[in-house]
Amino acid sequence: MNDLFVDCCRLGPAPTRSREAFVIAVTVVLLAIIFAIVQASWIFVATASTIIAVYLAGRWAFGERNRWNVR
Repeated sequence: MNDLFVDCCRLGPAPTRSREAFVIAVTVVLLAIIFAIVQASWIFVATASTIIAVYLAGRWAFGERNRWNVR
């Protein structure tokens, strides 16, 4: 559990694809909970979701290109 928590906290991608997929799933669930509790406007939710989606896509792309396919 400690490794998965560290993967969620780091800026770069996780060491494996499956752990990165876990990070993305946890992030989506936490954002949904936070947005439901805060009841923010739809503009804020859409903007924040877009920014976070771009960030997570960048993490995935960096992992695919530089980390996971290295032998």
